Amino acid sequence: MITNCTSNAILKSFNTDAQILHSFSPLPRTEQESLTSAAFSLFWVSFFSIIGWSLIPTSAIVFIVKERETMVKYQQYISGVGIMSYWVSNLVWDMLKFMLTGCLSLVILYVFDFQEMFETEHQQLQSFIAGMALLGLNCFMFIYAVSFS
Repeated sequence: MITNCTSNAILKSFNTDAQILHSFSPLPRTEQESLTSAAFSLFWVSFFSIIGWSLIPTSAIVFIVKERETMVKYQQYISGVGIMSYWVSNLVWDMLKFMLTGCLSLVILYVFDFQEMFETEHQQLQSFIAGMALLGLNCFMFIYAVSFS
């Protein structure tokens, strides 16, 4: 492009009516290049998603520890709330927050037109939803088990 502009400037100094036209058209992408590009983009999206998703379960432990420190949990036990209903309600609430975050991340991927995630051929979407649900369930169960110590 710079060479074309320079050549046009030199040519116009000799002849004002002449010009040199330049066109640039890259070769089309091969199938292998497209697959490699899709694999790299899937890798980076999954890498940064893992970082973001690892921070979400930490929000659950904050409230449990705070309730334990301020003795709110024991006040609920004295008021008649059963142990099982306390932990099940915490799990349901934390899973709802987790699933809401998961749905928002899917909306973000859809808005940014990340087609690899929504292909039905390899069932990435179903795998993502199942993995998200299992991750939330496992993380919260582990957090609740560790909070007893």
